[in-house]
Amino acid sequence: MGKKGVLNFRIKILPSDWVSADAARREMEKQAAMADSFFSRWIVAFFLPLLFGSLIGYFGPPVNKDFVAALVSAVGVLAGFTVTMMLFTGRMPGSEQLSIESTVDYVDKICYLLRSQCAALMSMFFTLLVCGLWLIFDGVKAAPWSDLSPMIQRSSGIFLIGLLFLTSTKVILLPYQIYELQRFTLEQLKRAKNLENKKSILEQRNLLKSSKTNDKPENLDDFKDG
Repeated sequence: MGKKGVLNFRIKILPSDWVSADAARREMEKQAAMADSFFSRWIVAFFLPLLFGSLIGYFGPPVNKDFVAALVSAVGVLAGFTVTMMLFTGRMPGSEQLSIESTVDYVDKICYLLRSQCAALMSMFFTLLVCGLWLIFDGVKAAPWSDLSPMIQRSSGIFLIGLLFLTSTKVILLPYQIYELQRFTLEQLKRAKNLENKKSILEQRNLLKSSKTNDKPENLDDFKDG
């Protein structure tokens, strides 16, 4: 079965939302892979915080139920905030009035921010998943799982601390991403106002000239960007 046949098989068998999610994932991976030093950046962004946190979890005290419950509440709130932020990312008023160059920069910026926010959301999802696994085995009392429960809890607790560090690094970046997006929006608003002001001055000059002489009206290109 060729690549096209496999794709058609997936489209027919898998639910449509799964296929759409996989297509979005492939698109994000394709865009991210186009960046320079993608592999080294990916290692720094994901594996180093995960490894560092896991080492602290291994040498530190084991996690307890109160810690896991508090972590579930905190990560759940952060996940809701991240989803809301992703929904509003890219909704810039007046974006339809941007020039071609500004539109290209705007689309690249929004795609970059959405990829970063999606990575943060996935780290939160895996954190909640491991928390759920820990809580499940914390309540297991029947054999044979009762014998494996301490080992699984210890392993998941170590991995949970690693995910906590990974999620923390992603959450720390969210305020800077908000600033970056809002600054870009304000810069575009500033450029639009400058252009509007130049058009108003040009109209006034041409109106004044036409009332006095038959000189050629000025063009907007005569103005330099301010």
